[in-house]
Amino acid sequence: MCGRYNISKLKRFIEIHRWIQGTLVFEPHYNAAPTQMLPVVTASRRIELFKWGLIPHWAKDAKQTKPRFIARAETLAEKPSFKKLLGTKHCIIPADGFYEWKQEGAHKIPYYISLASGEPMAFAGLWDTWQSPTGVINSFTMITTTPNSLMARIHDRMPVILAPELYLEWLDHTLDLGPYPADQMTARPISSKVNNTRNNSPDILEP
Repeated sequence: MCGRYNISKLKRFIEIHRWIQGTLVFEPHYNAAPTQMLPVVTASRRIELFKWGLIPHWAKDAKQTKPRFIARAETLAEKPSFKKLLGTKHCIIPADGFYEWKQEGAHKIPYYISLASGEPMAFAGLWDTWQSPTGVINSFTMITTTPNSLMARIHDRMPVILAPELYLEWLDHTLDLGPYPADQMTARPISSKVNNTRNNSPDILEP
């Protein structure tokens, strides 16, 4: 399902995409996980920190509403939490790469998946604003799709990775979302330290 990713090259991402506005004080997250405040870029072209785990604007009580960490691309237009966000509240989620676990017998082996170029990427997402009793909460969900041939050997889902030339188009319009080309990606097994979200340092990427 992709419940973790890393983002340590945010400065590089902003340098490449000069249309991004705003600045962030953001320490590298090598083990970004749901419920954390993480960088996203919205149609305003601004980079901001939103909470990972979408809370629909119509939710009466966040504690009784299960946050939507991921959303399946195939059913976005069918789900009440997402269908009204299509075309209006798109975002991109900067990342270096993401983690997924491959079932091998009784064990799950963590893998790190990134672009073969080593450059940062961006996932497609949706966001919403919820008015809590104490203030506004902006939150987002990551969109997933069917796996490409690389990911199919590891898991049956993968995040929607957008080609850079589609970033602005996705922010302003609804696109057909599918898997990123496998020949432009790489995957390798890494340390089991990634299993614990308290481990948030580069050594979790060790083989």
